[in-house]
Amino acid sequence: MTLRLSASLLAVGALSATLSAQQVALMDPGTQVFDVTPDGSIVCGTGPGGAFYWNWRSDPAPTYVGGRSGVAISDDGLVIVGNMDDPGTGNQVAGRWTQATGWVALGGVNGSCGSISSAYDVSGDGSQVVGLGWDNCSGRAFRWDAVNGMLGMENLANGGNRASVISADGTTAAGFAQGTSSRTPAFWQTSDLSGSLLDVNQSGEVLGLNSDGSIAVGVAYQGGGDGYSDAFVWTQGTGMVNLGSESNGWAGNAADIAENSQRIVGYDTQGLARNAWIWENGVGITDANTYMNNLGLLGLPEITILSAMSDDGGVVVGQYDPDGIAFFGGFIADIDTGPWQNVGGSTAGFNGFPFLKGDGPLTAGSPATLTLTNTPPNAIMLAWLSFTSAPLNAFGGTIHANPFANQFFFFSDASGGWTATVPWPAGIPAGTEVWFQFLVEDVTSIYGIILSNGVKATTP
Repeated sequence: MTLRLSASLLAVGALSATLSAQQVALMDPGTQVFDVTPDGSIVCGTGPGGAFYWNWRSDPAPTYVGGRSGVAISDDGLVIVGNMDDPGTGNQVAGRWTQATGWVALGGVNGSCGSISSAYDVSGDGSQVVGLGWDNCSGRAFRWDAVNGMLGMENLANGGNRASVISADGTTAAGFAQGTSSRTPAFWQTSDLSGSLLDVNQSGEVLGLNSDGSIAVGVAYQGGGDGYSDAFVWTQGTGMVNLGSESNGWAGNAADIAENSQRIVGYDTQGLARNAWIWENGVGITDANTYMNNLGLLGLPEITILSAMSDDGGVVVGQYDPDGIAFFGGFIADIDTGPWQNVGGSTAGFNGFPFLKGDGPLTAGSPATLTLTNTPPNAIMLAWLSFTSAPLNAFGGTIHANPFANQFFFFSDASGGWTATVPWPAGIPAGTEVWFQFLVEDVTSIYGIILSNGVKATTP
């Protein structure tokens, strides 16, 4: 009965066109994606409607909230910081947005200089904001919270300070101060606003921190900031370690690091040109488009900047060049962090695109974990696992796993999700491909059912 039902449904669904796999999202030209929540689900950035947030796997389009720009988002996706028009003067001022308050101006340090202040980052809980405030026309790194307002942090080196990033736990801010000839990497403790420099004679700046501020990444200028510079990663124990750049003669900028330190994203610069890359431990720097091609994500436009990623390094965000002239259009990609690769094929339903993710090795005694989200609550689901694949357009998506192989019925939970471990038997030959996918009941869809993306893995 199950086989006959599946076959009849496939015959109907095969007439529809394929939709986005939701492994990669290319936003409209004129948009920029700057930040992503630790779980990779919600991004924020700037577009024609000001700041936006987007649950990119579920919502069909971003939600614009106004303001001039959105540059960072809290861990739960409920707080956005960026810049807005000051209600009194109309000048740019750092702002903080929530659904309850809308945009709230954060003020300045001491006067203005064309603008009052600029926000650059927010702590994980959304309570602290850091950035640049003007002390007359001298830049000053600031920290803001609701109790103390905006406070200038210790002025370092020759002035001209900016806090570009704050650790998720809110303890450490970092950025740059003007050193002997150009910017130099700077750090501040948010508890007492005290600061320190790595080396006043080392040109460069910090662009990213891990969650507790113990690891920093950025760019180290060579020859006084002449553009021939290298990305770096820093810890207290190792000091500054040079990562280089992807393109010879370009300046390498490391923008963010995964919590396990195995992946760093960034970009090279040469004049106005940008070229994104991904660094991995034991591999080094790989051009972002080459990296995507190796995942089977072909035909993407030039990826110019990668600025942030989820804590596990699985979702990366930044910009792409939509026409070979400009270098911005928002870019989001799930690049997978384990043996399970997302091969796409999902269709949109009541809760957006159902998202299936695998985690864990395919070895006996170490079962893998499969998690499905964005399905209707308490929905009937048909899953299939197979060792072969013959992609078939169906239900507006693509079926990757063989639906006539091993079939299982499940129900989604009350939140519209499902998680299970997959016990793996011994004796499966190395190099065997395994495919898994879901068919989900959804009365809001055109066929009454939707497809999850497919995932595949290869036994070690």
